[in-house]
Amino acid sequence: MSNNTNQVDSPFAPYLLPTEDHSPALLEVFSGLLVLLLLLGLQLVEAGSVRKKNNSGVFMRGLACLTISLVTSWVCGYAFSFSPGHYLLGYSSGWFGLHSVPDFVHAHWFLHAAVASLPSAIIAACMSERSHLTGHLVLAMVLAGLIYPLPAHWVWHKEGWLFTRGAGMRGVC
Repeated sequence: MSNNTNQVDSPFAPYLLPTEDHSPALLEVFSGLLVLLLLLGLQLVEAGSVRKKNNSGVFMRGLACLTISLVTSWVCGYAFSFSPGHYLLGYSSGWFGLHSVPDFVHAHWFLHAAVASLPSAIIAACMSERSHLTGHLVLAMVLAGLIYPLPAHWVWHKEGWLFTRGAGMRGVC
């Protein structure tokens, strides 16, 4: 550490500490990987709670729901959450599919895409052996494409209606 408490003498400081022009990319990618590890743990718990013949179906459904959630978040979920537009929903065209976004946004997307895939995994554990795969996939798409992005935009985007009323959690995301 130097004498100035606002500076850190580390080669990893640009990747770990937020600055004016970028977010802490390495920390966000690591946090996203931890969330994916949590998803694996949820799949293992679910596989332990079903009959032995359905274990492979649990893992295939979990992988399919994760894939659908990540693709949906990439195509439209992240744009709805963090792009400028309206106080209820972001709709800037360059953000769909992460087409024309700054470089540091990709790490931020990875973290939020992993978090957006959590609700479908939690709900799927309750519906094991009781529903069809198609229902799980539609649920994963709706959760990652609309249900997660709406409150995320409201609370974390500077134009969100809850953020403007002081509900933004500083230091969380």
